[in-house]
Amino acid sequence: YANEKGNIVLVHTYSLGGVCELEKTVAKYPDAKFIFAHSGTESGYKRTAEIIKKYPNAYCDLCMTMPRANMLEWLVKHGDESKILYGTDAPLTDQRVMIGRILLSDISDKAKIKILGENFINLFYGG
Repeated sequence: YANEKGNIVLVHTYSLGGVCELEKTVAKYPDAKFIFAHSGTESGYKRTAEIIKKYPNAYCDLCMTMPRANMLEWLVKHGDESKILYGTDAPLTDQRVMIGRILLSDISDKAKIKILGENFINLFYGG
């Protein structure tokens, strides 16, 4: 159904195994858009970067309570900064943590603007 309608599907990915399993679905349903929630966390974020770069219908978000140091920089450098979405894991954690991680990260201001809002607008509203 999501593929037929071009819907957006959010899938929680907590490990490298989960990321690899979701990649199969992303490849099988190219007209649906998939968000790798939590970017695969510590064990899966490197593969998530490769996937969002490879597949036009793959995106990731930054929702996590304790993101790995330099994870965002890795996702931008090895993935696609236009397909990374801001997220907080609120109300479980303080939203300032992820905002701070983005604002203080070693990525371009252009990438920060995309991640903090432009990418969401483009994905959900066709920019």
